[in-house]
Amino acid sequence: MNDNVHVLPMTADAPELGKVLAATRSYTEVWQKGQLKFSTPLQENLERHMRLFTHCIDQTVRKAQRLTAELDNEALSDMLASLGSGHDSDVLAIAAEERDTVKSRLADQISHLGRELQALATLPLLVGTADQERLNKQQQNLVRTHAQLVEEHDREQQNKETVEKAIATLEANGLQTRFGGVVPSLDDLGKLAVPGGETVVTVEAVSKAVEQLQTLLGDVVEGMRYTQLQQERRNIGERVRKLAVQVRELVQRQATVTQRLAALEMLPMLQEQRTDWASGMTVVRQALGNFHTHLERAPIGDGEQLRVLNGLFKQLLTYQRQLLEQHRRAL
Repeated sequence: MNDNVHVLPMTADAPELGKVLAATRSYTEVWQKGQLKFSTPLQENLERHMRLFTHCIDQTVRKAQRLTAELDNEALSDMLASLGSGHDSDVLAIAAEERDTVKSRLADQISHLGRELQALATLPLLVGTADQERLNKQQQNLVRTHAQLVEEHDREQQNKETVEKAIATLEANGLQTRFGGVVPSLDDLGKLAVPGGETVVTVEAVSKAVEQLQTLLGDVVEGMRYTQLQQERRNIGERVRKLAVQVRELVQRQATVTQRLAALEMLPMLQEQRTDWASGMTVVRQALGNFHTHLERAPIGDGEQLRVLNGLFKQLLTYQRQLLEQHRRAL
């Protein structure tokens, strides 16, 4: 009865691994660059995807290499050539063994793809909604804090310049020594304006300098030694320096948050690539499944059926080689 069983010729489109390999490459690059390391759950989930993609491709390639080696030996062509030598039954029996070997290895390749696709389905999606909300709130807080710090820095910088200018005015008029090395009071300065004293312009300039110091440092400035006044100037300068450092650090933190938000914007693309990967590997698995179905239905009862099987082997060999070539080009 087997002599009457015929396998319909099968056609198989060339495998298309472009999107599969692109997805694997994208996940690997994002993981290696650590663009999602700020979120441990996302980074770990990304790594699981990457390792699954990479492992699946690597194993599929290894199995394709073994199948290619098995199919490339032209065993069936040699068997076809030996038919009619009086040992046809033995030749056909060996051909059946060869078919079963190829079928078994193909089934292993198909099962591997099925397991990997099932494993992918169990992985959670890369969703960054919670991280995005947290980072947006953090960014808003940083913007407010930055504005406050800049305002405080500018105010202290203005105070520093005012104190430095006031001290320079006092020193330019020699007042750091005229009153026993202390800052004079406004009353003391008023006495300088009496007939025979300092010029009015000089007294007004010095008085204004002392008033500015009192505004910034309080009444304690009167009678303050110049060494103390210089220390106050240095203290203000140190506050300005520290505030400038805080502003720079805050700007860096804002840049980091912006960078992390940008990384989260990649998630929809990565999710789309996950879908592309699953679709691409499903198509490959279905194509291999069609080959397996034809092998299962391929009888080996005569030379014609052996020629059909040999043609099927050649088609499968071509398909496996195409898988390997696409993978090689992507390296």
